[in-house]
Amino acid sequence: MWSILLITALAATPSLETLQALPQIAGEAQTGTLIFSQGDCLAVKVFSQSPYTHVGVVVCDDDASWVYDAMNGPGVRKTALHEYLRSQVPAEVQ
Repeated sequence: MWSILLITALAATPSLETLQALPQIAGEAQTGTLIFSQGDCLAVKVFSQSPYTHVGVVVCDDDASWVYDAMNGPGVRKTALHEYLRSQVPAEVQ
């Protein structure tokens, strides 16, 4: 349920405010939280009929929070949550 609230809260947040919200997001994300982003990939928008072009899933362990996502080229990757959020700031994080 919290994941849905986090996504809803960010859906109305401009990118600049998203950058300022990164510490709060990182502190409140939990395993299973989905992070949607709106990028500029027209092919994904056309074929999925969705404004979202990318999604990552948060997995928390004892030491850190990670985001797993898949990219063209490197395939599935594991990125520290704070690094992933910073990489998504030019896009709209949802």
